[in-house]
Amino acid sequence: MKTIFAIVLSIAMISLLISSYPASAMEQSDHMFDKKSSDKMDKKMTDKKKTDKKDTKKKSDKKKMVKKATAKTDKTSDKKMTEKKMADKMEKTHTAPKSIGSVDLSMASPIQGSPDAKITIIEFGDYQCPKCYSWFTKEKPTIESQYINTGKANLVFVDLSFLGADSDSASIASYCADEQGKYWQYHSTLYKNQGGIQSGWASNANLKKFASDLGLDSAKFDACLDSAKYSDRIKHNGVVSSSSGAQGTPTFLIVGPNGVTEKISGPQPASVFSGVIDKMLK
Repeated sequence: MKTIFAIVLSIAMISLLISSYPASAMEQSDHMFDKKSSDKMDKKMTDKKKTDKKDTKKKSDKKKMVKKATAKTDKTSDKKMTEKKMADKMEKTHTAPKSIGSVDLSMASPIQGSPDAKITIIEFGDYQCPKCYSWFTKEKPTIESQYINTGKANLVFVDLSFLGADSDSASIASYCADEQGKYWQYHSTLYKNQGGIQSGWASNANLKKFASDLGLDSAKFDACLDSAKYSDRIKHNGVVSSSSGAQGTPTFLIVGPNGVTEKISGPQPASVFSGVIDKMLK
């Protein structure tokens, strides 16, 4: 009887142990699962924060790029507006008076600058002349900014084309451009494209291309150039140049109030012109 009781008791204790062990294991397993889930959630949160941080940085970088691009566009736009204003200003040319001082300007270029300016600069030049090119590129920009664009002086160009047939053709072409209101733009284009004397840079084909590049009506310009309709005008200006004392190019006459005139020979520095003009304006 005692043996049976002992056996039953042992069985009961074993059953108790068996029933309690899985519960403990389950709790431990659940705890481990909860920890893994928590770690996984923490990792997801950390990854999300990293992703959000990256997204924020990308958005910030994108905004900076957009801002930089906008600033660059605005700067380019401002530059284009300035260039357009200058181009428009150059297009607003005025016919030169019949004469200034003792110089016949009846067939000279239109005036660059204000017709009411107290000082007139008369330039005698040849589009193939290297010294004229030197003055145009190095000194004229200063004269333009300090005197022509400020209304203190204006400029008139008189053709002294003596370096070959292409000089005549270039001068004729400038007046064909003048028919379409772009004398000074074409004048600048000629100097900017100057090549060697009689090297072909001022051939009719090139002169027509310059006009096309400036947006001129090619049919009208080409017909004008082919007809050489302004050849007599060029000859007339050559005679005026000689009678005005221009023995080479470039030669300048600075005409002040009351017809007071001072001569400058060669591509002199802008400071030489400033000295003469400032003295006349006093």
